[in-house]
Amino acid sequence: MKILHLRASNFYGGPERQLHFHARQAQGTEFDITIGSFTEAGRSPRFLQVIAADNLKTTLLSVRSPYDPRAVRTVRDYLVKSGTDLLCTHDYRTHLVGWLAVRGSRRRWVAFSRGWTRENLKVRLYHWLDRIILRWADHVVAVSAARRRRSS
Repeated sequence: MKILHLRASNFYGGPERQLHFHARQAQGTEFDITIGSFTEAGRSPRFLQVIAADNLKTTLLSVRSPYDPRAVRTVRDYLVKSGTDLLCTHDYRTHLVGWLAVRGSRRRWVAFSRGWTRENLKVRLYHWLDRIILRWADHVVAVSAARRRRSS
């Protein structure tokens, strides 16, 4: 099974370390995992550089900005061309892009819910939209029991 884990981040923090560990553990199994992210202004996210240095599969999806509507087509095209069966998304940005990219396709979508912050009005709006979008995921993974309680 071909799986794309998509994360819009530049950091190599907790979620990115989890993806790295997961991809390493899946080597040699029936799960063919690629970790992907967006490149903006030609820059590769730091976390993808760390993962690629470990000889794990990565992909960079080129977009003009964090809010480039062409990201949906870029992800959809990647899924089709690579023969990816399952898209896993890990943040509000990839949830939105992923939901739109798999619509009308035979691909499945799993969203990982890591929680929401109340940083500012803009972030609160994104997280409000995220709660709505997650309803259409084929499956939602809460990364902890506390997260699951807050999501239900």
